[in-house]
Amino acid sequence: MWDYPKSAKHRAFIDELQAKHERELAKVRAAEKKQARAADGQQALEEIKAQSAATREKTARLRAERLARAAENLLEKRAKAVRKKK
Repeated sequence: MWDYPKSAKHRAFIDELQAKHERELAKVRAAEKKQARAADGQQALEEIKAQSAATREKTARLRAERLARAAENLLEKRAKAVRKKK
């Protein structure tokens, strides 16, 4: 700004204003970081829930396939046993 000499009282006031401004700026930045972390946490939680749901669906599908195969194998074994008895 201007380069004229300032009194000590004036300089102290300016220093105080700058310090206050820096503290307020630090609070705002901290609040922004906190909000960003909360949003990231929420997004991560949603991703985890989606992955968990996908895993449960996949497990249920694979279990159904395994049980169907087991039932089919059991029927084939019984059919073979009946054919052997005849």
